[in-house]
Amino acid sequence: FTYGTDASKPLRVRFFERFGTYYNGKLNEFRTRVNYRPSMKISVAAVHEWDRFRFPQGIFNVHIGSLNTSYSFNRFLTTSLLFQVNSIDQHPFSMNFRLRWNYRPDSDFFVIYTLGNQFNSLAAGNPILTREQRFTVKYTYSFLK
Repeated sequence: FTYGTDASKPLRVRFFERFGTYYNGKLNEFRTRVNYRPSMKISVAAVHEWDRFRFPQGIFNVHIGSLNTSYSFNRFLTTSLLFQVNSIDQHPFSMNFRLRWNYRPDSDFFVIYTLGNQFNSLAAGNPILTREQRFTVKYTYSFLK
């Protein structure tokens, strides 16, 4: 189920609920999202998600919250900043900053800084969760004209 206010307004609120089976149990997901866009250049979004898992072993609740802001200097240069917190990790806070320069169609230059948790193995099983800081520079170029 989804319900929300008028998307054309500067302030928008949306509610989302989904429920059903999940592996050998049940899942109920409820999400609230508030978007505020005071101008064409600035956008702020706050999200809270609550997941309730019901398994034969018990009931587990997970809460995830995030705050995302973005600013457009112009249509070619944009930034975004994301803060996220959850109720299950030992270090529940993470953040991501991204600067994007679209210097020509389908060609971009990104500068990204991430602080958060990262699984240090792609192997099956229970990989170890580690705290990570990452600085990334990404360059894409389209050869099509």
